[in-house]
Amino acid sequence: MRSSVILGALVIVVAACSNSSSDPTATTVATTPAPPVTATVPSTTTSPPTTSPPITTTTTTPPPTTLPPFDGPVAFDLTVQDETTPALPPTESGWDASFSYSPWVVHHDGRFHMFYTGWRVNVAVGYAVSDDGLTFTRMSEDPVFEIREDIEGRTHFAEAPVVYVADDGTWVMYYGLIQGKRFPGTSIHRATAPAPEGPWTADDAPIYVADKEQWDAQAVPQSVAVTAAGVFLFYDGRDGITASSGVLFSADGISFEPFDDAATPYRSDPVLGIPGGQAWDGAGAGSPVVIARDSGFEMFYVGFEGPEHGDRDLRIGYAVSGDGFGWQRYTGNPVVVIDTQNSTPGSLGFPWMGGLTVDGTYYLYYALSAGAEGVGVVTGTVE
Repeated sequence: MRSSVILGALVIVVAACSNSSSDPTATTVATTPAPPVTATVPSTTTSPPTTSPPITTTTTTPPPTTLPPFDGPVAFDLTVQDETTPALPPTESGWDASFSYSPWVVHHDGRFHMFYTGWRVNVAVGYAVSDDGLTFTRMSEDPVFEIREDIEGRTHFAEAPVVYVADDGTWVMYYGLIQGKRFPGTSIHRATAPAPEGPWTADDAPIYVADKEQWDAQAVPQSVAVTAAGVFLFYDGRDGITASSGVLFSADGISFEPFDDAATPYRSDPVLGIPGGQAWDGAGAGSPVVIARDSGFEMFYVGFEGPEHGDRDLRIGYAVSGDGFGWQRYTGNPVVVIDTQNSTPGSLGFPWMGGLTVDGTYYLYYALSAGAEGVGVVTGTVE
């Protein structure tokens, strides 16, 4: 059943106080001076920064993840595009007629290439293109990539694709497996293709397998950032109650290691965890969309106040990092608030996002009504 959605153009809400737990309602944009990271933003992950910060190729002795928040200065000028005309509209029939969600967009050769999860009967990956990043056209009536794998007697499908184009022109996709249509994030895999339409060839083994006893019992890929040091694959980690953001690092884009804080007994640790309490993101800080910049990284993420909050707003926060492992939240979060009804009251939902920058303009893509109404887009600048 399709959920209702609030229609019309919305304006970004920028909170004026530090980690406020109140629900922002203003429709103006709060502006402060220039951001802490002032280098030119690369337009895609296919052109990695040449002066990325030095990091090691192992995550066994990472920097601390608990860093103080930052006050800016930073200015957000972002606008939610009219939701009556989605960037990727829903279809009335076809393999993805029920839902289109978890969008990831690559800007390559002057065009925007969207990969997304769709389903009607089965779950698979779709492909659409755009010349302006605002209106996408599906390139096929069929999925561009589909996996049906039997694991322990249960059918698993491919979902949540994140993609980049390697220096040799190979298209590289990281995707998750979902058990049926209810249990996402059982493992993360890699596939390659000579072109976005395919044919896609999946590697034999997963690059990461979720552990049901860990904080990331569900691990769903969310974004990929390519730098001179290697590939950072950020993912949404959940334990059924809370959501956090994790990262896998690889020097070659093939063999990955999870971030591991030696001070904890766990095999991996979140790079952006939950602050707890009454913070706007006290119960969840997931769906990390990370963009590599010359002097570090920036992240947009989805925050949850907790099941007791019970609303369906999509609240998006902002954080910065010098190395991709230690992150600082912006004290003015959340920077975007949208009533998309991406979850039912009392649940965290799965509002997985995608994002990129092209020529200084930011594009954040999100599911409308959990994907039943297609994919929406937020555009603007961060200075």
